Amino acid sequence: MTDEPASGQHSPWPDTGSQPQAAGSATFKSLMSKLLRLFEIQSHLIGLRFALTMREVLLTAMLVVGGVLLLLLGLVFLYVAVFKGLLLVMGPIEVCLIFAAFHMLGALVILLMIQSRRKSVGTTAATPAANSGGSR
Repeated sequence: MTDEPASGQHSPWPDTGSQPQAAGSATFKSLMSKLLRLFEIQSHLIGLRFALTMREVLLTAMLVVGGVLLLLLGLVFLYVAVFKGLLLVMGPIEVCLIFAAFHMLGALVILLMIQSRRKSVGTTAATPAANSGGSR
């Protein structure tokens, strides 16, 4: 008996039977299934990282807008206090100065929070990007 196929041509591949081929196919399917699951998890992680970055950006933007608005409001109260102090007899100027001082102090605190967040985010933002390659 020869290993030739029925068509008369010689096959370069050895005849291994159908059983090992089926086991290899099952292993390949299992490997592809796990690889597909890994890609799915990785895509979710990328989405979560993007959402976290957007959250940080929006929170910083809200703090900037809030700080600027409080600063402007403090300047308006200061202007009103100076204006009332010049035009009126020293009545409600103390109230306007107190409002101006508290608004400016609030704006300063918010702007300092933004600066400290920018420093802390700047140092930690480089860490995941440096470690994302893993060990190869």
